[in-house]
Amino acid sequence: MKHIPIALLTYNRAELLKQSIAEQERVNSPYPIYIFDDGSTEESKLTLLNDLEKDNRFIVIRWKHRGYKNQFLEIMRFFKEQGYRYYVFIEDDAIFSINWYDWGCGRLRDLESFGCNIGVFALYTGHPILKQEVLPHVFKHTTEHFYGTCCLFINPQIIDEYIYQAYDRGWNPDVAIREMSLNRSKFLLFVASPTLAQHIGNESLLGAPPHRSGLFLGQDKDALNLL
Repeated sequence: MKHIPIALLTYNRAELLKQSIAEQERVNSPYPIYIFDDGSTEESKLTLLNDLEKDNRFIVIRWKHRGYKNQFLEIMRFFKEQGYRYYVFIEDDAIFSINWYDWGCGRLRDLESFGCNIGVFALYTGHPILKQEVLPHVFKHTTEHFYGTCCLFINPQIIDEYIYQAYDRGWNPDVAIREMSLNRSKFLLFVASPTLAQHIGNESLLGAPPHRSGLFLGQDKDALNLL
């Protein structure tokens, strides 16, 4: 399997990006990490981005402000054009279990070996109503309850073809992924349980609530050893 790049979406709030970078260092995520900036305007954030551009561990890509939903689509389009089969989308206010990346890549390989048409593999879901076990700690998500985009392994070659149709109805990424997976059956949505990523944000520009799972494995837990 080709290297799976990490895409980190960020907008203003420089302290969150600093924390996110420290979090990736803590859990030994592979470099380079792509940092997609949604047209930040705060001086502290612009200074930080300038510094990161000089660090070969990061690839900083700056776009005009489009808002969360549209930037999500732009990142998907970016990696599709680069020819990647998968990339990891993470938000800048997420924390992770140790070795989440290696464990996630390993489960993708296992799922592919079973011939699964994987569209999205989420290491977080807010409503883990899991009925169909596919692999240990990996389930095909078959219910209406799914939200949370803080850590998704995405196949842009599959998702890109369909998700725009769902967006036409005004849905956000998590709802669009769920609807396209359940109603059109073009790809499968998988989730990990316990979750290996956690959205810790308690405020956002949109006033969104924190999406936290009671089944989070924990920052000090090594997924490779425990799952």
